[in-house]
Amino acid sequence: MGAVAVHSIEECRQEEQMRLDGLKTAAERSKCGQFATPPAIALPFRQVSIDNIFFRDTLISESTG
Repeated sequence: MGAVAVHSIEECRQEEQMRLDGLKTAAERSKCGQFATPPAIALPFRQVSIDNIFFRDTLISESTG
């Protein structure tokens, strides 16, 4: 997936998050534990997950092939 596609997806996600956030007050969201993880925190976790999936897939492929 290219950088432009990721950027476009992130823009759509942020717009939807703003729409959803507007459905409840901040106090209601906080009470339920609902809050958006800022991209600066979420993206590194996403990359680690992708790297781990690739690594595990490679290990499985090599061990069964």
